[in-house]
Amino acid sequence: MPLLPLLELSYVDVEELICGGLKRHKIDIRVMDSFPYEYLLCCALTWPTDYWTSLALSWLEEGCPTTKEILACLEVALEKDSLSQKNKHLARKIMRAQRPTE
Repeated sequence: MPLLPLLELSYVDVEELICGGLKRHKIDIRVMDSFPYEYLLCCALTWPTDYWTSLALSWLEEGCPTTKEILACLEVALEKDSLSQKNKHLARKIMRAQRPTE
């Protein structure tokens, strides 16, 4: 839960803030690879209400990398009754963009 409010900022802004902090403190930028993006997005996508899911979808739309786990969480999100129709459409759009067409 404590990381969820990061979603209220844009994905790009969060990346810039983290990178800036690492550079200011002379910490290797590769530390960012250990940031729990997948955990944060999966938590938000499976949250019982639409608010955090909506923000997670925005991050994915902005270019936050997806993983198999995030795609699985998107499928879970689509099953939630609380997810708005708008967000269901957006989740499907993101999923289609990540899967190869046959």
